[in-house]
Amino acid sequence: MYKVAPIFSTLTAAQRIINKRYHLREKAYLHVYQLYTLSRTNAVESLNIFSKGKKIFKEQDEFFFYCGEIYRLNSNTDEALYEYSKAIELAKNNGEEFYLVPFYYLNRGNLHLSLKKLESAIIDYNDLLRLNPVSTAGFTNRGIAYHMLGEIDKACRDWESAIQLGFQQPNTYHEKYCR
Repeated sequence: MYKVAPIFSTLTAAQRIINKRYHLREKAYLHVYQLYTLSRTNAVESLNIFSKGKKIFKEQDEFFFYCGEIYRLNSNTDEALYEYSKAIELAKNNGEEFYLVPFYYLNRGNLHLSLKKLESAIIDYNDLLRLNPVSTAGFTNRGIAYHMLGEIDKACRDWESAIQLGFQQPNTYHEKYCR
């Protein structure tokens, strides 16, 4: 386990100091997220830092995504869904070219899948695959959602696509349900 408490106080101070340059501020927030994911501690402090950042950078979709990740990692599904949805809403306005945007859809889709909101999960996986047509996670998980809905042919097609892209995990599903 990493000792990050002193780092968080340093980052909070750094947040105040580097307000002069936008790209440095943005990078500081990325570091807050990275530190949290490494340590899995200080969720409240991390969320407080992002809360302040979201007030300053109201259109930064990735800040909402990072908060969604922190909430998801802490099993706070409702808050995670809200943050992912806000990130997606902002990304649609900002442009979906940013490299993280497919993960907004993937992670929200995965939450929908875990909550058995299968139609919502499929919509998110469709958007993920629109942005990243070679997402093996998108094909695999959409296949699982289709299977749970009883749409076995669609599930099998998605698992075959993931397998053709080199992902082996769907082999288990494909062998069990598609032959």
